[in-house]
Amino acid sequence: MPAPTAQAYHFMSFNVTILKLMGLWYENRKEDDKLRYLKILAVFISLSPTLIPLFCEFIAVLIGKFKTSLPTFRLRQKELADPTPDIVYRIQVVLAEVCVLGATYILICFVRNRSDIKDLVDSIGEFKTYSDLDLIAIDQKAMFFSKIVMGYSLSGMVIYTLSPLLSRSTCELTKSQYQINHGVPCGIIVPIRIPLDADNTLVITFWVIDEVINGVVIVLVIVNITMMVCGLLEHAINQLKQVRSCVLLISQAGDEEIEAATRFAVRYHTKVIEFMEKLEKLNRYFGSQLVLHFTLTSIVISLLGFEILMVSDNKESVMYALHLIGWLIMLYTICFYGQLLIGIGDSIGIAEDAYCTPWYNSPVNIQKDIKLIMLRAQKPLTLKALNLGMV
Repeated sequence: MPAPTAQAYHFMSFNVTILKLMGLWYENRKEDDKLRYLKILAVFISLSPTLIPLFCEFIAVLIGKFKTSLPTFRLRQKELADPTPDIVYRIQVVLAEVCVLGATYILICFVRNRSDIKDLVDSIGEFKTYSDLDLIAIDQKAMFFSKIVMGYSLSGMVIYTLSPLLSRSTCELTKSQYQINHGVPCGIIVPIRIPLDADNTLVITFWVIDEVINGVVIVLVIVNITMMVCGLLEHAINQLKQVRSCVLLISQAGDEEIEAATRFAVRYHTKVIEFMEKLEKLNRYFGSQLVLHFTLTSIVISLLGFEILMVSDNKESVMYALHLIGWLIMLYTICFYGQLLIGIGDSIGIAEDAYCTPWYNSPVNIQKDIKLIMLRAQKPLTLKALNLGMV
C-alpha cells in the first residue's frame, strides 16, 4: 500500500480524533451540530454525579461548615459544634476542584478558537510546496510523543482513581468524625458526600466508575489540547530550521541562481511567518490559558507534594507521586517546546544567516530581498503567557 501524500494525509489525526469523539472539533457541516450537542450533553450528565457534590464539598471546606436543607445530602442537622475536616481532607477536595476548574477554562479557550485551530492544522500541508521535509514523518513523531504522554496520563489517572479501593478497610478504621457525620465514604479518590447509602457496594461502585470517567475526561481535555499545541510548535520549529537552511544556501548559489534562491527564501520565510502569525493570534487567546496552565500546575504540584508528605499510608504516597509525575511531564513539555521556539525562532538566528550571505556583491534587487528577510526576522517568535513573559 503506497504511503499517503501530504495532501491526502490528515495531520495531527490522533489529537483531532479525540476531539471529534468528545464533540469538540470544529466541523463545517451544520447538520452535525445536533449530534455534537447531544454528545456534550451526555458527557455533562455522566460527569454531574461527581462534579456537583464536589463543588458543594469545595464550598464546604472553604467556609469550614456546610449546612443545607436539601435531602440529597445526608447531613445531620445539629446545632452543636460540628467537627471540621482535617488539612489532608481539605487539600484533597481543593486539589480535585482546581483540576476541574482548570480543565473547564482550558476547554472554554479551545472552543472559542477551534475554527482558527482547524485552519492552522489544515495549513500544515501547504509547506510541501516550499520544503523537502517529510511533513508526515514530523507529524508522526509529534503524534507518537502525544500518544506516550496521553497513555501515561490515562493509565495513571485510572490507577490513581481506583487505588483507594485497595485501602478501603484501613480507611474505615481511620475515618474522621467529619466523614462519618457527613456520609463521606471510603474507596473513592475524591471525598464527596454521597446522597445515597454509602455502605451499599453498588452505590460505591457507581461513584467509583463516575470518578474514573471524570478523571479520564479531565485528562483528555488538558493533556490532549496541550499536546496539540506542542504538535503545532513541532511543525513550526522544523519549518524555521528549514528556512535557515534555505537562507544559508543563498551563499552557495552562483550568480545565475542567487536571484531564484533569494526569492524562494523570501516566499518560504513569508509562508512560515503567516503560519506563526496564526499561531501567535491563537497565543493571544491562549495566553490566559498558559497563565492558568502554569498557575494550575504550580498549585497542583504543591498540593501533591504536601499530600505525599502528610499521608501515612505508603500506597497513598505512591498514588500521589504518580499523579505528581504526570503534572511534571506536562510542565516540562510546554516549557521544552517554548524554549525550542525561542532558540530556533530568535531574531538573531535567521537575521544573522541572511547577513552572512554575500549580499554586498549582489544586485540591488537581491539586496532588498535579503534586507526584507532580516527585517522580518527582527520580530522574535515566542510563546507568551500574557504579559508575564515568555514560556
